[in-house]
Amino acid sequence: MKDLFEYYEEQPKELYVICEYWADIQEADGLCYKDCAEFLKQVQAIGYTFEYGLDSEPYELQRKKTKAAQRVLRLLDQDEDANYQKALNTALREFPNRKKYLLEIELN
Repeated sequence: MKDLFEYYEEQPKELYVICEYWADIQEADGLCYKDCAEFLKQVQAIGYTFEYGLDSEPYELQRKKTKAAQRVLRLLDQDEDANYQKALNTALREFPNRKKYLLEIELN
């Protein structure tokens, strides 16, 4: 998945406004761990998420994954010999209202 910090031109306006606010703070004073937590809270409120470490450097900004997509990824992580199609089909059985093509788009 694309890191929307790098592909900022693809950010929806609401996300862009939040990111610009925090980018200004980062430029002026740098971000601390608490700043990153507040920044993350704001982007999660509109359906996005990112990672950050002890260095307080946000990365991997992307849309939050649905529960069905999270299930596929968990199944793949649990077993070294996991099969993508099998994991996908298991998740689709557990989340019957989820369309296969939309789940595949989300996972790419």
